[in-house]
Amino acid sequence: MAHRKKLRMYFSAYIVLFSLCVSISAEIVTKKSPDSISEQVDEIFAGADELAAQRKQRSWEYLISLPDKDLATLYAKATEPQQAQPSGINEISAIMLEKIKKDRSGVIEQLLKYGTPLNTQDDNKFSNMYNEFVDKLAALGPSAVPAISSHMGEKYRITGHWALAKKGLFEMGAGAVEPLIDLLENPDQKLRENVTYVLSLLGDTRAKNAFLNALEDEHGAVRKYAIEGLIKLGPEAVGHDKLVAVLIEHLEDSTCIRECITGLEKYGDETAIDSLGVIESFYPARKDFKKLDLRYPARRAIYAILKRAGKSVTEVSRQDYTQKESTYEELFAAAQYPNAAVRSCAISWLGQYKDDQTSLFLIERIKVEQNSEVLDQITRTLRSIIVPPKGTIEPLVSPQIMQKAFDAFRLKTAIASPQETKGRIAVIQGCRDMLFAASLFNLPLKNIEQFKKIVQADISSAPKVRTVSYSAVSSIATISPETGESWTPAEKEKLMQDLTPLLDLPNPNIRLIECLGHIGDKRLTPRLIELLGHEDSNIRRFAAYAIGQIGDSQGLPALKNLALTDPYRYENGVFGVREAAQNAIEQINKLSPSEIKDKIKINRNIN
Repeated sequence: MAHRKKLRMYFSAYIVLFSLCVSISAEIVTKKSPDSISEQVDEIFAGADELAAQRKQRSWEYLISLPDKDLATLYAKATEPQQAQPSGINEISAIMLEKIKKDRSGVIEQLLKYGTPLNTQDDNKFSNMYNEFVDKLAALGPSAVPAISSHMGEKYRITGHWALAKKGLFEMGAGAVEPLIDLLENPDQKLRENVTYVLSLLGDTRAKNAFLNALEDEHGAVRKYAIEGLIKLGPEAVGHDKLVAVLIEHLEDSTCIRECITGLEKYGDETAIDSLGVIESFYPARKDFKKLDLRYPARRAIYAILKRAGKSVTEVSRQDYTQKESTYEELFAAAQYPNAAVRSCAISWLGQYKDDQTSLFLIERIKVEQNSEVLDQITRTLRSIIVPPKGTIEPLVSPQIMQKAFDAFRLKTAIASPQETKGRIAVIQGCRDMLFAASLFNLPLKNIEQFKKIVQADISSAPKVRTVSYSAVSSIATISPETGESWTPAEKEKLMQDLTPLLDLPNPNIRLIECLGHIGDKRLTPRLIELLGHEDSNIRRFAAYAIGQIGDSQGLPALKNLALTDPYRYENGVFGVREAAQNAIEQINKLSPSEIKDKIKINRNIN
């Protein structure tokens, strides 16, 4: 009896010990599992990177082995795919042959940027090896989705990781859907975009609500892929009325308009005809209509809807479709239509009418426009009307128009907050453009002091807004005395305090360098001389320009060395940094315009 009691005691102790071991083991596995999966994912991508490097090397070997004629044909197909059809390949290849004779290695380098062409045997070999990495990612299963998806974010934009991750997740299939849906709240907009794209390809009904929610995403590409996803799910999953209503509503979204038209052609009913009719009537015709025009697709969608309704239609092909040019009145109407894409296109084409009437209309649109992309288009169109082309002697519009436009842009800054980056940039650019136009003709402009305050506030704003504000600092610094007062000494000192620390960053913004040059303080020269040795040719070029604007002879030795030795060339062969250095030297030495012209001409020929 005592023996049995002892056995039971030992057995109970064993059970407790075994349970404890299992618990500890489970805890260890739980703790190590995510890291293990993440490490496996990273190893797969590292292997793919190595494979890509091997492929590039093999492609380079293949390209240098090709005869000039074959290389020319390949180059023509890569750089001129539309023209390089079988009928015209010989003609275009002859042009490419001339380029190859001048710079064969340059052509090969450019081809490698377009892709990594190989012979058929090697191409199949590398494709099979690449597909093995796709299969490995897919085999990791749903728990690996977050780690795989992390390679679809902004950090990996210029790598090949996006494509591999998307293929691996698509290959994983249904198991990837729910983990991907969980990632649609991620702050990285590129990751959200790529996740939505994969979900749209998978076409799983579980993603329906995720697609509907994604239609509110601030990033246009996310909305676009959400629309594509809903179209793929179709009316059976989304509901016919709901799907059609969503597609009609998002015809107003310039990012999604083409996809919405395609969806309505497939599933739309007669409730969509009025909206499609406006697009077909008012969407401005473009010369390259295959790429940009939506009139014919809208017409085709209307035909499809009428046919489904059992009504007779007379269809026409794109080739036979008559594109009428929009009248002035039609463009005015389209520029006020609720569809942002229609408004933007109409405003763009109003730029051909370079007169006060059109300018006044666009100025009024600045006051009421809420869409930042359309506001940006208004800015560009007004610039094309008011800022004259080079060589123009007289302004194309009256001075009163410049003042009205300047004030409209300036007042809009109260609505276009720094958080609305694109809209804010548009209105600051508009003010800057009007300053430039008025200064070009020595015309007076009021309220520049208010614009100064806006610029001074925005140089500490979001990065993209800061960049356009730096350019605005330069515009104010260079206006003519007749137009208005430039920065005062006190204002320049305040700008120096705010901006100089940013010049010490490893890669300072080139517009920052430019505007500091226009502030013209010699305390900046030592740091600018350091930047003349920067690895980025743009930074070297702008640093040289800034020293020239400051006019500090302390920079002459470094500028002279740069003007003789800098290796950077533009595509046309001009030594851009050398030219900037030579111009700065001449600016400091106050040479005459004729001497400057001769010096630049000589410098362009330096080898």
